[in-house]
Amino acid sequence: MVEFIKPKIKQPQYSKCKKELKTMLSIGRNAKGHLEENLWQMNEINLNYQAKFTH
Repeated sequence: MVEFIKPKIKQPQYSKCKKELKTMLSIGRNAKGHLEENLWQMNEINLNYQAKFTH
């Protein structure tokens, strides 16, 4: 996952979430980091947020 996220930092369309991408990289590089778990949590938060504004 780190190999996928790292190039995204330099792309202009991801400039607004650059800090979050760097945080994900540091979590992914840490032996005790659970990057995939954090991504699933972020996805759940996003889905809840979308559901809140679509009803």
